[in-house]
Amino acid sequence: MDHDKKRKEKSWTILVIGDKERIRSFEITKTFIVIPLVIVLGLLIGTGIFAAWQFHDRAQTPLQMELAYKLKSTRNTLKTIKQENSDLMTRVQDLEGQLTLAQQNQNTLEIIRQENSNLKARVQTLKDQLASAEKKLKKTLTAKTSPPADTVVDKPYMVAVENLKTSFDRINNACIFSFTLKNKKEDNVTISGRSFVVLKPDSADSESWRVYPKFTLKNGRPQNFRRGERFSIARFKTMKGKFRKIPIQDSYDSITVFIFSNDGALILEEEIDLKNAMEGNR
Repeated sequence: MDHDKKRKEKSWTILVIGDKERIRSFEITKTFIVIPLVIVLGLLIGTGIFAAWQFHDRAQTPLQMELAYKLKSTRNTLKTIKQENSDLMTRVQDLEGQLTLAQQNQNTLEIIRQENSNLKARVQTLKDQLASAEKKLKKTLTAKTSPPADTVVDKPYMVAVENLKTSFDRINNACIFSFTLKNKKEDNVTISGRSFVVLKPDSADSESWRVYPKFTLKNGRPQNFRRGERFSIARFKTMKGKFRKIPIQDSYDSITVFIFSNDGALILEEEIDLKNAMEGNR
């Protein structure tokens, strides 16, 4: 009874009265109503979700297209950058090769320049040596064809030269000399006169000779004795002087001392070899 009562509470009876008083009855349960409602509600919800998805999809489409365009553009840009990077790397390698070649060429050019400079210096040295040899040859030929200088001393054995010393100043191209002029007369009579000293860097080249006091020579001798340095000695006298602007060379041949009396007579002409003596006097 209770079951039938509950069943009646969950159902409805519909009476349909037709023509000729025909009566039809239909029993509608609660379940019969709920199921269609659920179906309809489900359809509505599904339709709403689908519509919302379509709306969202349509709203996202421009953004997706924009993103797709940007992605494609970025990929193209990246591809272009990669290509440019590859081209630049190739260019860098080419430039490195050219730089290496240029450095090699520069080194070769420097070597050629150095060799050219050395050759020019060697040629100049040979020219200087040739000019010097020609000059010496010319002087030798001139000396052979010129009349020899008179070597006879007018009044010998009156004075003597002793203790010759030389000092060469290569910074200022000068030669300082000193020697003792000794009176050889037995009665110690005072002797007066004039002196000349000639430095001969090269005995064969008279142009290299230097005279103290400064004066010109003819045939290897001073021509005017009065231009010499005055002296007067009773026993001995230290004579000093300085040659200036002498040629720069490792050795010098000799020094020649000329002593004249007051009347112009040559009383001494002495040539002293310097090649052996100058080592201790520099």
